[in-house]
Amino acid sequence: MDLTGIRKDIRFQNSQGIRQVMPALVPAFRSEFETWTKVPEGKQLKIKVTRPRSAEKNFHDQIMAVLHFTYMNWPEAKYKFKTFDLFRKWLYIEIEFVDVLEGPDGKVYKIPRSVAFDKLDHLEFMSSVYNQTLDYCGDVLKMSRDDLIAASIEYGYNRKLYRGG
Repeated sequence: MDLTGIRKDIRFQNSQGIRQVMPALVPAFRSEFETWTKVPEGKQLKIKVTRPRSAEKNFHDQIMAVLHFTYMNWPEAKYKFKTFDLFRKWLYIEIEFVDVLEGPDGKVYKIPRSVAFDKLDHLEFMSSVYNQTLDYCGDVLKMSRDDLIAASIEYGYNRKLYRGG
């Protein structure tokens, strides 16, 4: 059984009045809550602990899962994209995550910027890419942010696209 959890410390006072901290695991995602509740209380589990590269990397992985999920569930009545890469670049233009260039003919061209993990700082990624992408994809698919993230992560895990935790 593969589950994703977050460590939480439970603070309590023992019978001698000594305050103690006991580590506990809780579900990291709503979609896994039901699975966690099926584990009988007191049942011993063998858990493999892995740490993500960083919290910021999780957001990048998550947004890539959102993009893949949106691409695969794009409404037929909307435009059709030949490849995921074209869709991703088009979306960055739609959310205005672009470099603007003036061509020799005086026309203005929008060039999608890279969202490579090592190319952006966390604040710029969150404000210019993450939030805008969630809003845009949520509007197109008529899903709330929470539902879109949960569905995208599940889709990403199933397709081995999402590495975050």
